[in-house]
Amino acid sequence: MLKSAGSNVPRVEWVDTDSDGTRDTPTLLLEGARTNGWTYSEQADNAAWSKIRLTVSANAVVAPDGTTTADKFVEDGTADNTHSLRRSVPTLTDNTAQSISCYAKAGERTMLYITSLSKAGTTRYSYFNLSTGAVGTSQHNSNNDGKATIEDIGGGWYRCSISGWDSASGGSAPNHDFGMATVDGQNWYGGDSASGLYVWGVQVEVDQPFVSSYIQTVASTVTRNADSMYFDWPFPPQEMTVYVKFVTLGTGTYNPGGAGSAGGIVYIGSATDGTDTRLMIGARGDAAGFRMEYDDGTTSSDSQMTTTPAIGDTIELRATLSASAVAQLHESINGGSEGSGGTGSASTFTAAFAGERCYINSRGSTIPAFAEYHVVKIARGTKTMAQMRTL
Repeated sequence: MLKSAGSNVPRVEWVDTDSDGTRDTPTLLLEGARTNGWTYSEQADNAAWSKIRLTVSANAVVAPDGTTTADKFVEDGTADNTHSLRRSVPTLTDNTAQSISCYAKAGERTMLYITSLSKAGTTRYSYFNLSTGAVGTSQHNSNNDGKATIEDIGGGWYRCSISGWDSASGGSAPNHDFGMATVDGQNWYGGDSASGLYVWGVQVEVDQPFVSSYIQTVASTVTRNADSMYFDWPFPPQEMTVYVKFVTLGTGTYNPGGAGSAGGIVYIGSATDGTDTRLMIGARGDAAGFRMEYDDGTTSSDSQMTTTPAIGDTIELRATLSASAVAQLHESINGGSEGSGGTGSASTFTAAFAGERCYINSRGSTIPAFAEYHVVKIARGTKTMAQMRTL
């Protein structure tokens, strides 16, 4: 069941990290701030949504959150035409990745399609089979214009999404259609004035390259605050190993640490992120892989990996700080062999880390990541990957 979490309540996500089809691994979901740019995300009957040869039966079935708030799209009797819900999108930046999602469940119709109309006037279609849980024909996927995905969330419900489609540039006004089809790849058919499917929780995330967790709206758009956590860190800089295992929720060009920063995954230091002693683990500034850095306030020692993670990858990072304060990052993706980055310059150990706090999913109070965290371990001394996995 989909639930809303309050402040200081952890969002525990069960994920399938061994690809056996069972969500058997608990993780802590931590995300950056996002906005659902559409109002009435659960009320398709509202006048904000344009109905094209369909009607909306409000509150027809139980939604993914357990409330009876999911609407049914019912086709009209028009012969050989489309049947869809349409909405213009908020202002988009030219030539920027955009993301859209909704929850859908099969009724008499089992095929949902979602379109994107760019500023250049290009319309692309992606079809989602709500019976088999598979993406069907997708012009987004075949044209490398975003990625269509479908996620089974239980109870016959699927989250259907298109991440990273290109807004392009031009004079057209972008919009999205959410429509029904009787066969994959063909959205023109004769309606019977009775058949349909169910939709709930529609979300548009402007100028964002991937879909984040659902944000409910009513009469106003809503922004979710960034997630992060921290705990006291009274231990001084010393020979140590930091191990973190997480599922990345970003795409190929996604920078988990924020542009130009190594923060965002594990950060030991001050919330103000000054020039005092700190240890940072996150992403390279160019988003092509991960990076660690230890800074004693004067000298920086850093190490980098160049492999760019894909959405859904399980990442293990092992960051070591040697007895001579030399940083080195090691990485395993999806349980593969461990690779190692170069060693940094020699630094020094100071009396204490600035701020004496350890932050997970942020660099102090800023630069959050989007990830499902499975394990974070910090140990004295230089440990191997095998040792950190079993510690």
